[in-house]
Amino acid sequence: MGFGGLANLVGLSGKRRGLARASAGRLLAVLLVGCVAMAGLFAPGAAGHGSRSTADLAVHLGGLQALESGTPAFSPSHVSLVRVEAEDQLSYTPPALNLAGNGACTVGVGVLFSGNSVVSSSHNGFRLAVVDGVPRLVGRAESVAAPTRYKLEYVCGLPQGWRASYTMDVEVVAPGMKFAEAGLGHRELIKNQPLVVDGHHNRPIQPPELRYAEGDVTYAIAPATLPAGLSFDASTGVISGTPTTLGAQQAHTITATDSKSGGSQTASFTVGLSVVEGMRWAQSSLPDQTFRVGETVVIEPPELLDPVEHVFFTYDPDFSAGFIVHYSSGRIHGNRVAVAPKTTYTITAYEGWLPDGAPQQRTSFTVSIEVLEALLFGDKADEVLVAGQTVSIPALAPQNPWGAVTYAISSTPALPTGLSFDTGTGEISGTLDAGATQARKVYTITGTDENGDSASYSFGIEVVGTLNWSGAPSSKSVGAGTPLSISPTLSNAVGTVSYSILPAASELPDGVGFNTATGAISGTPSVEFAEKSFTVTATDSASPPQTGSYTVAISVSPSSVAPRLTISGDSSVTEGDTATFTIHASPSAQGPLRVAYLLTQSEHGQFLDELQTGFGYATFSGASHDIEIPTVADSTDEPDGSISMALVVTNSSSDYSRGSPRTHEVTVYDDDAPPVEADDDDAPQGPCDEGWVAPTPVSVEVDAVPIVVASTTADYFVLYATIPGAGDTTMEVPVSVTRGEDGTTTLSDNLPPLAADNYRVEKYQVAQPADVDGDCVDDITELDDLGAYNPLNPALKISGTVGGVGIDSHEKFIATSSLHAPQWRHRTFEEALIKFVIVDSLTSSPSVYFMDHSKDGTWSHHQVVQELRRLGEDDISSRSILRGAVTHYSDVLAPDGSLGVYVYHFNGRTPPIPNVGHMNQLLASALPFLENDLAFIPSKSIFEDIYNANSLGFSTRRVNILLYEDKRRVPAYVPLNQAEGFGLLRLMGSGDGD
Repeated sequence: MGFGGLANLVGLSGKRRGLARASAGRLLAVLLVGCVAMAGLFAPGAAGHGSRSTADLAVHLGGLQALESGTPAFSPSHVSLVRVEAEDQLSYTPPALNLAGNGACTVGVGVLFSGNSVVSSSHNGFRLAVVDGVPRLVGRAESVAAPTRYKLEYVCGLPQGWRASYTMDVEVVAPGMKFAEAGLGHRELIKNQPLVVDGHHNRPIQPPELRYAEGDVTYAIAPATLPAGLSFDASTGVISGTPTTLGAQQAHTITATDSKSGGSQTASFTVGLSVVEGMRWAQSSLPDQTFRVGETVVIEPPELLDPVEHVFFTYDPDFSAGFIVHYSSGRIHGNRVAVAPKTTYTITAYEGWLPDGAPQQRTSFTVSIEVLEALLFGDKADEVLVAGQTVSIPALAPQNPWGAVTYAISSTPALPTGLSFDTGTGEISGTLDAGATQARKVYTITGTDENGDSASYSFGIEVVGTLNWSGAPSSKSVGAGTPLSISPTLSNAVGTVSYSILPAASELPDGVGFNTATGAISGTPSVEFAEKSFTVTATDSASPPQTGSYTVAISVSPSSVAPRLTISGDSSVTEGDTATFTIHASPSAQGPLRVAYLLTQSEHGQFLDELQTGFGYATFSGASHDIEIPTVADSTDEPDGSISMALVVTNSSSDYSRGSPRTHEVTVYDDDAPPVEADDDDAPQGPCDEGWVAPTPVSVEVDAVPIVVASTTADYFVLYATIPGAGDTTMEVPVSVTRGEDGTTTLSDNLPPLAADNYRVEKYQVAQPADVDGDCVDDITELDDLGAYNPLNPALKISGTVGGVGIDSHEKFIATSSLHAPQWRHRTFEEALIKFVIVDSLTSSPSVYFMDHSKDGTWSHHQVVQELRRLGEDDISSRSILRGAVTHYSDVLAPDGSLGVYVYHFNGRTPPIPNVGHMNQLLASALPFLENDLAFIPSKSIFEDIYNANSLGFSTRRVNILLYEDKRRVPAYVPLNQAEGFGLLRLMGSGDGD
């Protein structure tokens, strides 16, 4: 153990702490020299460990005293297993140090070992300390750990050179449930003082922190009877409420019980509760206090009983109108108070200057205060009445009356004919003369209360005729681009008028709007507009409101100011016929007019060549122009569809814009007869026909790889492989279906080979085939027409114009790939790519479909989904679907080191790892020409971390992974280099597999 290994030395014996500085320096030097000298003696694992004598030590330390008697040692030399819970302090009784007759060590060090390793600082929270001259293990356990043996060694440097040690075993166990504190002490509560959540002092009594509980926790309290007014929450352990009776201190024990699996845990804490009488008011409320505006007010509070030393006062709500509360007496003052509504105030006396957390005494009383104004009336607005109207004008309510109020009205002017005045209520009522109007006249009403105080108010009355529109047209027609304005005059309106229009203003011609403040319709219509009637209604603020309406029919015709383009055409055609679309110009185009249009077709049926769809242009003059679109005829029975043409824009030099209609759709009918179903009586019985009996396979033993079996041409064989599934399970997947040959037949497996016991073989007769994939088509029919069918792919037979369910050769792969796409925008020029769709990817029976990119218009994954819907798979959108592509790189190394690899990827997401092996086998079986040159290239951003953490899971499922950094093209020739490349170098990361 070199000097660096003594970094955990722990102190001196302490008897020579009084050395002078110079002596201390020399002593430290001796210690350091001694530590270096002892390195050979005490290094863990060194030869001769502990064999040198104290005389040797004295020589090393330069003339130290020899041992006086025997060698010091600890007794006992081993401390039995000490258990401590994680996060708790270690506690044990260290062994005694027997000096064997020698003097106490004055300069020494302690060294801590865990096993044979020196602990330089701490180990699982434990460190070395010297307590009372003896090294011991101290500290708080950090984490659960199995029993660990520690060695504590005491090395003495002065006055004698010796060493002594003892060992101990420490086990750190999982902590049990416990409270952070054993008790909360005595809580003295004040009678009628509520325990308030978030209160500064009087808070509910919360349990201490509960540690290491598992699952739900419930609480119980004993004794269960709490002081009156308090309650205990068994779900939280909280005591809350307002104590209402006095009571001496009583201890309560609160016990928590968790729901730990295998047996619940309990933990308890105690709290003492008492309730004492506190400061309080002699009365809880004062009588209502009513004052007049301008008075000087003093309101004395009730007597405060048992006041504390430091009392302060607060109030709620805030006082207004000139009132204040004296902060140290609680007296309410008001000087020349202002008018204030009746308000109930709460005055609270509280104890101040308390240490944080101490209970605080508080007590309150209430008082209602109202300040009244002298008798008066408010201001009344003029009344505008309508001739013939039934009227009720109630009196204004008097403010601050004393008793009942009687009313009088000025004798002149006289009320309008038909109205009268009630002196008991002050109401003016009646029905006005329908033919009489009146200019504004002012009336004064006086009210007198029982105290003889009087107050008056005045207002005007005007009588007008009924609401009326004038100058409203019944219809209005303009040319597009010509300003339009409809603004009749409204008379006899009372007060503010609001205007509305029906139908809504949004249905007016483009460019024309409705003014809700004036009722006017105006604007410049930009396009033609068929005649439509609108009703404008005015509503005034009379009581009740008057309404008046007028209706006008509005139309806009095309004009030279705003020329328009529209489109029409055939309603329907049969596939193979020509559909005609007609573009109309209004007014007629005087010179060449260039119009852009967009031609599309519906998702059902393929009635246009892909070159026909998209944007087109037509140039013409005059009123209209026909565009003829030939449709495509085929022999495939398919749903009816449609083609649509939409006007887009005109050339920028033209004033024409799109009118309505701006699109037109032509229905295209399919004229192909549905396929003739074979007569059930003549057709051979298939796997799903009633009465069909599945053949019984013959099991063939597999004893070696490659798998060679005895066979005849009347046989065929199905090879199965067992690969890992989810968790610890396995799954058996079919690998290949092979016709038998005369003599022997080698069964192919085009993925990395497995051990022989991971394979299983079944033999069937060609004359009586089975249906291995369960798709109702027998294995031989599917094997002989691989592409349209696939014996290991339970997929539906789809249209050859879309693709197939298998590819039987590399040549077929190239021929149907993107290298031969008819449209250049879909074509690739270096690598051959074929897109695929896997349906039911998360089930035990997934199926795969490959697209034929050599067919016109076959490029989008969605076309496979459409084809499946056409075949009756209406629920396809709700099933687990994976979309991806296989690409052949002729100049990239395969996993086995050969040149050329087929690489596949998934769009957007990757199946779960237990499903990856099945997806990989499904693709490999559908491409039987592969020879262990299929690889999965995952998305770097989504998948790389998953692969690095689970690389073994992929290899055991026979999934060859090609990472992006490994996809390097191998050049055929490198100048100035005579070597031939044969390998691939990649930097391995810490997360890579074995």
